[in-house]
Amino acid sequence: MKLRSSEEIVLVSLSKILFEAHELYASLSTSFQCKKSILTAIDKFEETAARYHSDISTNMNYLSHHSISLIYKFYLQLSELKIELNESIEKEYMLTSLSVFHSAQDLIETLSEIQELFIKEHSDQKIEFEKKTQQDLIKTIQELKPSAIIKNDYNFLNQELAFN
Repeated sequence: MKLRSSEEIVLVSLSKILFEAHELYASLSTSFQCKKSILTAIDKFEETAARYHSDISTNMNYLSHHSISLIYKFYLQLSELKIELNESIEKEYMLTSLSVFHSAQDLIETLSEIQELFIKEHSDQKIEFEKKTQQDLIKTIQELKPSAIIKNDYNFLNQELAFN
C-alpha cells in the first residue's frame, strides 16, 4: 500500500524544496561569488520553492493536525533561512552558503519527521518506505561540509548579529 495521494504530493513538494536548498548551497559555495550573483541564486531559490507552495497548501487540508504542524515547522525553518541569508548578505555575503548548509540540516530532519509520521499514521497498512533515500540525502549534504575557517567566520558573524 502506498501513502495517500495528498501525503505523496506534500512529501514530493517538500523534497523538491529541500533539493532546491541543496542547489542553492552548491551555487553559493563556488569560489569568488560576488554579491549580485548571490542575490540572483537566492532569488532563483525563492522563485522555485514558491512553485511548490500551492501544491502543499492545497493538500494540507487532508492531513492530520500533527502533520500540518510539522509542515509549518519546515516553513518556519525556510523563513529563518531567508532572514539569515538577508542578514549574511548585509554583513558578510561570503558566508551565505553556511546559512544554507545549517538550515538544510534542519530541513532534512523535519522532512524525515514528516515522512515517519505519515508512515506511523498508516501503521495498520504495509507501506514501503525507503529509509536509504533519506540517509543518502543526509550523507550527500554532510559530504559538502564547509571548511573549518569558514565555519569559524560564520559562528563569529552569528554572534555579532545576535549582539546587534
